[in-house]
Amino acid sequence: MPAKPQSLISYPDAMKEILHCPAPERSLRIPLIDAVGKTLAEPVYAQLSVPEIALGAVDGFAVLSRDTIDASFDNPVYLTRWKRCNTGNPVPAEFDAVIRVESSTIDESGRLKVTFPIAANKNVRLPGEDACAGEMILPECACIRPMDIAALGSYGITEVAVKSVKIRIIPSGSELVPLGTKPIGGQIIDSNTPMAEAYLKFCGTDAARTEIVPDDYKKIEDAVKSAVKESDIVIISAGTSVGTEDYTEKVIKDLGTLVFHGVALNPGRPALFGLIDGKPVFGMPGYPAAAQTFLRAMIVPLLKKWGIQTLVSDEKLIVRLGDSFESVASMEMYDRFSVGKIGEEYAAISQPSWSSVQKTTVQANALISSPYGVDRFCEGAKVPAIIRCGREELDSTILIAGAYERIFEPLTNIAKKHGITLRYGNHKQSSALAHLQNNSAHLSCFAGADTLPDGDFVPIPLAVSPAGDTIFLVKRADAPVNELVETLFALAKSDEFVKGASTLGYHVC
Repeated sequence: MPAKPQSLISYPDAMKEILHCPAPERSLRIPLIDAVGKTLAEPVYAQLSVPEIALGAVDGFAVLSRDTIDASFDNPVYLTRWKRCNTGNPVPAEFDAVIRVESSTIDESGRLKVTFPIAANKNVRLPGEDACAGEMILPECACIRPMDIAALGSYGITEVAVKSVKIRIIPSGSELVPLGTKPIGGQIIDSNTPMAEAYLKFCGTDAARTEIVPDDYKKIEDAVKSAVKESDIVIISAGTSVGTEDYTEKVIKDLGTLVFHGVALNPGRPALFGLIDGKPVFGMPGYPAAAQTFLRAMIVPLLKKWGIQTLVSDEKLIVRLGDSFESVASMEMYDRFSVGKIGEEYAAISQPSWSSVQKTTVQANALISSPYGVDRFCEGAKVPAIIRCGREELDSTILIAGAYERIFEPLTNIAKKHGITLRYGNHKQSSALAHLQNNSAHLSCFAGADTLPDGDFVPIPLAVSPAGDTIFLVKRADAPVNELVETLFALAKSDEFVKGASTLGYHVC
């Protein structure tokens, strides 16, 4: 007698059922070096100030800036007070600037010849320039990228708390043999579950496979019972069709509740889902293309709902520059930018390009290359950018130009929990205004009412700083309603934000 045709659930309805599963409250502290691809369970704060003391930013001569005030090319000043100071060396306490070695000479009597005045702190990395001890570097729910490791390590961070989702994958099938085994007869190499394990590890989970389980009901049942006890998600590979040795559906029915078997998804139609002891248990189709579709279409959305971010491959995207981009024509260069969607375009605001400051690699989500022979991209130019995050995050990013304030720390943290990523530069007031005028930032930050720009702009007071300045986020008056921005301002009135701001000495308006 032929098998009864399967009744297929629609994909949206299937995901509604899957996404009802509550997130596990599981986290663990792991070494920083092992954290790539993991999602933070709590914010990360700098343990050290970097640098801790003033350091030379170039190879040169440490001098006292006031001794150079009268120096000019026609009337050089000869200094007897100076010391050699190379890049990264401490600047002697009695000096406050460094002259580049190629910009000055030493005469026969040992005096330093200076032909131009130098400003205080010129060519000096000041204490805390990169980060200050106690400063938040990454918010809860951020995904650790490979480029974040160097910055976090520099700030004295050796381990982090990450969200943990434990997934156990059960390969089933008497015909399966492990990787590295030469199949004979009707045997098949188990390639799906190694792919699934690698893919899910790449997604930041604790994924692992069990031993291959033959097509035996009792052995499959025992493997599922064991996996459910120790994990948050169980995936049974194969056994999802209607053959005489396909036991996955029966095991789930007998141990728990079968929610659906068969989805209107091609490839991936045989996928099934149920609950055992309240935990999600899936049947992954056996065909490779169907298995891959199943992971991408069903498991990843659940992980995202649970707050697990994923690393993605680099993607090139055309962006509109909010700043002019200076380069060096004799080399190919990459600069760091923050990119977000404004209207129907993607806009890019620059990050400081100092190679000594690694925090910009955390704030940046894009690299823009200027090829050999190009020395400038103008404001408004449309150029290709290498995107270092997923398109979903890109589309939920708010760009904030202008002054940087620590009030952004609790704001960034709470925004990230609600699926909004804040990316900001540290721009001068003129640049903050320019970004609003050319529509290359959603908002600009201004500290103090006397700094607010004239014109058709709407200032929204955010908080009063410890110094007594009111911090404003300013938007264009003609900007269309933006759901992300409106949500951000609503979050800025929440008790969580008020509490976080208060710990930093800010009073929310």
